[in-house]
Amino acid sequence: MNLINSIRREEKTRILFIGIVALVVRCIYWLAAPPANASDSWQFLLAAKNILQGNFSFLFEYPFHALYSILLVPRYLLPYGLRWYIPFLHISLSVLSVVLLYLISRRITSDWRVQVLTGLVAIFYPYLLFWLPYVLTETAFFFFLLLFVYLLIIALRNPAVKTITLLGVAALLLLFSRPVSLGILGVSAVIYMAVLMKRRFPRRWVMITGALVIGGLVVLFAILSLPSVSQRVLRIPSISQSLWLSTHIVAGTAEEWDLYTYLPPDVSMTIEDVWMYKSDFALNFIRTQPLEYLWMAARRFVNYWYPWLHLAQWSLRHRAFDALLSLGLTLMVIVGLRAAEDKKIATLMVGMALTLGLVTALSQIDSDGRYRLPAEILLIPVASIGVIYCVQRLARIFRYRNMIESGPDLKQDDLPRI
Repeated sequence: MNLINSIRREEKTRILFIGIVALVVRCIYWLAAPPANASDSWQFLLAAKNILQGNFSFLFEYPFHALYSILLVPRYLLPYGLRWYIPFLHISLSVLSVVLLYLISRRITSDWRVQVLTGLVAIFYPYLLFWLPYVLTETAFFFFLLLFVYLLIIALRNPAVKTITLLGVAALLLLFSRPVSLGILGVSAVIYMAVLMKRRFPRRWVMITGALVIGGLVVLFAILSLPSVSQRVLRIPSISQSLWLSTHIVAGTAEEWDLYTYLPPDVSMTIEDVWMYKSDFALNFIRTQPLEYLWMAARRFVNYWYPWLHLAQWSLRHRAFDALLSLGLTLMVIVGLRAAEDKKIATLMVGMALTLGLVTALSQIDSDGRYRLPAEILLIPVASIGVIYCVQRLARIFRYRNMIESGPDLKQDDLPRI
């Protein structure tokens, strides 16, 4: 009992250490890089103001980005909120994201070195820090993504009613944080049903759950197939723009974005007609040229993971750094999958990361590499396993050589196993 208590105390100490270091690093970084506005920042800030005034039009136009605007509402309610609320929101969500990633690593491996390494990498991960001060959905999306993944792992091992309920709430929050989450939720639903069937849960319970999922999908498809509904959905700016860009952008260069992002086909058209034109053009392109569309998607998938191959506007130093980071991450993930204690959960993390890449490849990729970051975050725990495994192997090899050089009296039993 004392051993269990000491382990729990040690675990709490590690979590507290990870959280405090993450908080200090983010506060220092924020002081060095205050809030930054991107091209989309004003839309989220304006939407938060409009919500206070009872105008919810942004939530209907961009439903899959609505959550971040809702989170920004207190900025205009609290005293001096303009100054301190966004730093408080972003730093809090980022610190919690680091802690969640550490907790996820505990579900994959029992090796405390891997767990601590995962936390430290998340604390100092350069792109995670870089996007912290930007008034964009990134920081909130990272948190809700990791929250959903953590609850999913718990639900896969212990599908209690309370856990499943919390998982459902996390799924809704994730859905309205970024549209790319649709792929994650779809893959998770399939995996969850497969696990329940494999564990031979009561057939009646599995059939009821499956019927609810399938029935919900059938009803959703039937609703979307109605002309009035489908036309309204295709006029949603985020959907229309993603479809349009998926038939024009391949490398995600700044030149492509400048040429196609805001190109109106006819200045006399209303904004709704523009969205409808873009959707119709994209759907017709996909129907008539499916192979070309798939080829474009395949190139986007490669550029999603290795943007340094085509983003010539990056400096040579930036491209070299990103090449080392992405290739190193790929290699360590491959090693980590082989060395992981719980290969199923490790495979789940990699599968989710690949899903993010696939969904993005079927829509659009950016010119700054930030769309790849959620997938990178999911791969950090698996890559950490690979790093520790490689370090252990190298240590054993050096130890073996030192023992060989120690003298002829060395016995075979004294040699370390490699």
